[in-house]
Amino acid sequence: MTWRLKSAVARLAEACRTSQRVDRAVAGIHLEGPFLSPEDGPRGAHPLAHIKAPDPALFRHWQECAGGRIALITLSPEWPQSANFIRHCVASGVKVSVGHTSATAENISEAVAAGATLSTHLGNGAHLQLPRHPNYIWQQLAEDHLACALIADGDHLPASVLKVFMRAKGEQAFLVSDVTRFAGMPAGEYDSPIGGRVALSPMGRLSVADRPELLAGSARGLLEGVSHLLRQQLASLQQALEMASIRPALQLNLPHKQGLEPGAPCDVILLREEETGGLALQSTWKAGEKVWEACSK
Repeated sequence: MTWRLKSAVARLAEACRTSQRVDRAVAGIHLEGPFLSPEDGPRGAHPLAHIKAPDPALFRHWQECAGGRIALITLSPEWPQSANFIRHCVASGVKVSVGHTSATAENISEAVAAGATLSTHLGNGAHLQLPRHPNYIWQQLAEDHLACALIADGDHLPASVLKVFMRAKGEQAFLVSDVTRFAGMPAGEYDSPIGGRVALSPMGRLSVADRPELLAGSARGLLEGVSHLLRQQLASLQQALEMASIRPALQLNLPHKQGLEPGAPCDVILLREEETGGLALQSTWKAGEKVWEACSK
């Protein structure tokens, strides 16, 4: 896994160096692991063989290979050395997110005190059953300094849970997709670096093939998460779009946090409302240049 991560971040950094369009499109690299919980459930589909304790030297090596482009790292603060590792990351300008964790409430509080500011896809990468209270989901909801990433693809979280999380976090709640390379693929079984053999159902649900209760990422993009919020009447159109754009940009301190204000990057998408209550993408503009347009019917 170590050499694979090294190769992956180096390849992405090279693509950014050699293509201005790619460089504009990649705000930073998110390293989700391998410093995660070794426990079944919180580990999700990440292979146990590759899970390890936070290692500052190893992280520095990956960051060098990435040309300094790792902007965010997810870890579980249950490891004894987590607080020092978080301080190291924050001091180097890297955001730290709590995720794939079986940490105690005290572990999470210590992580926040050390500089963690985010929760990675809260409610997923968790045990199937938890103590009523305390538990690591309640604690992350209660931490005012933790913004909350949510996967709203219809598979990862029920609408009722999304509703509660959004109410608890307010403008600190934002959307992520968890989308993988299987988006747009036909239903069937595939081999994946995360989850091994995975199954994509006719309805678009992606799971570990021999453990269908265990999701292996998603085959639905971010726009489908926005549409899901609208169809479930969990957010207004403005709120849903902000949760997928301005709010995450704010968390990473990107210029896109200005939205459509003068001086902000001209990164724009044109959307069409569908009869189903969702949204369809019509065209995409990057830095004022149209880079994609839907085929006319």
